[in-house]
Amino acid sequence: MQTLAQSPANVTVISDADKNETLIMPESLHTTPSIQIVDDQAANVLNGTLEAKAGARAQELEDAQFEMLEELARNAEFRDNDTGQHIERVGQLAGLVARAAGLPEQRCELIRQAAKLHDIGKIGIPDNILLKPGKLLAGEVARMRFHTIWGAKILAASRFPVIQLAAEIAMHHHERWDGTGYNGMSGERIPLAVRIATLADVFDVLTHARTYKNAWPLEYALVEIKSQSGRRFDPELVEIFLSDRFQPGLSCLQSLG
Repeated sequence: MQTLAQSPANVTVISDADKNETLIMPESLHTTPSIQIVDDQAANVLNGTLEAKAGARAQELEDAQFEMLEELARNAEFRDNDTGQHIERVGQLAGLVARAAGLPEQRCELIRQAAKLHDIGKIGIPDNILLKPGKLLAGEVARMRFHTIWGAKILAASRFPVIQLAAEIAMHHHERWDGTGYNGMSGERIPLAVRIATLADVFDVLTHARTYKNAWPLEYALVEIKSQSGRRFDPELVEIFLSDRFQPGLSCLQSLG
């Protein structure tokens, strides 16, 4: 039978009464809490490093994919616009509206980026339709409407939140508050980010020249936006858009051209 006794020299004395033998076992051989703590700390540091590297790599992949898609959208836009700055202005304006609406900053930034890809599906529209200076025929209108579907298909396969949001905006940015848009969605059934991007898109189109129209003066464009409250646009967003507190940001954006 064994008994334990503590020695003042940091050892444990094990006595075997049956064999009349005494074994001395240093404390370091049967207590390892300090070693375990060090191992846990090292593992935590390693895991943290690996997670940080994985997060950085995922961000790099997301940035690279978005940059590629943005360039594709810009190429489509250059066919339809002399400056190719429409997508940038729409993104900036959508971000401003989102902030004025009180959305969290992270969400505002997602909307700002995603809104730039709203017309990426125009890459599939033939020049004779996209650049036609006059009114489109019924068949041409039907073909033009497909740019929302193509845009959504281009973007839908991504697993990144900003591109998933861009797919939603691309698909639905021609919906109208009153339900008379491309797919008949109405009111708050239309996602808020889409409603914001739609308002930004239409305003920018109104205030800049296209092959089929001249640029409208700012005051005329604002009157048109107001007249479409509750018809094409979310009334609450129109109220924000026309408010005195929003006008300085709008004027600053307009000055960029």
